[in-house]
Amino acid sequence: MNEKFLEVLKYLFLSLLQGITEVLPISSSGHLQIASEVLKIKDNTVTLSVFLHLASLLAVVVYLRKDLIELIKGFFGFLFKDKIKFKNQFMLAIYLVVTTLILVLFTVLMKLFGFDSSPLWLVGLCLIINSALLFVFGKFTGTKKLDELSLKDAVVVGLFQCAGSFAGISRSGSCLCGCNVSKIEKQASAKYAFLLFVPTMVGATVLELGNFKDLFINNENIYLYLMSFIVTCVTTYWAFAFLKKIINKGKISYFGIYCLIIGIITFVYALVTQ
Repeated sequence: MNEKFLEVLKYLFLSLLQGITEVLPISSSGHLQIASEVLKIKDNTVTLSVFLHLASLLAVVVYLRKDLIELIKGFFGFLFKDKIKFKNQFMLAIYLVVTTLILVLFTVLMKLFGFDSSPLWLVGLCLIINSALLFVFGKFTGTKKLDELSLKDAVVVGLFQCAGSFAGISRSGSCLCGCNVSKIEKQASAKYAFLLFVPTMVGATVLELGNFKDLFINNENIYLYLMSFIVTCVTTYWAFAFLKKIINKGKISYFGIYCLIIGIITFVYALVTQ
């Protein structure tokens, strides 16, 4: 088969994988590692990773544009206009920052202590744990609205979200489970988890921006990067809409079944081949 065609297929696969797994609670990092070690499909340049993160970030911002505009207006409205009228939006913004900072601190500590990579068997085990988290969320009983959140809730969700730093455990899935523990109702949990994608994606992109300059320097594959950007952007947007429907229907445990199956297969494969 033509080498160029295989290269196009590789980039297409990676962009689809990024767009779908970044949002759905099935762990993007876990699937990327499985693709790398089992399917032998991987990206050898950090530049593509940056490009795909930018595509996902754009899709997230477009999908959440109304909520983000409302949040920004409320934040500055509280500071410069009416503290009573805009209090709820301002506090929501603060809680999102607190939750994100906990994740950032945990990620930095992981890198400092050398825990920024996992063996394949651990990825499989983490996928099994992720399935358990999703089954827990599927038994949802929360009643708390977003305007009833407290600093304690933000911290609890932040601590749960730290689990998503391990390949195989989804940040969105662990975040939703943290919301469940905090007794936050289903719709509010989904909105909080969705809004957390923005600072999370911004952070992931900023950490890799130093490699972005290499994209336009003697890069013969620029058309592949542009194709990957568009595919990732579209699939990320679709994944958000799909996840919202799944949560509203109370069917998130379907992802738990999927993660359980993939986790067991990955775990067994790692034990047999390593």
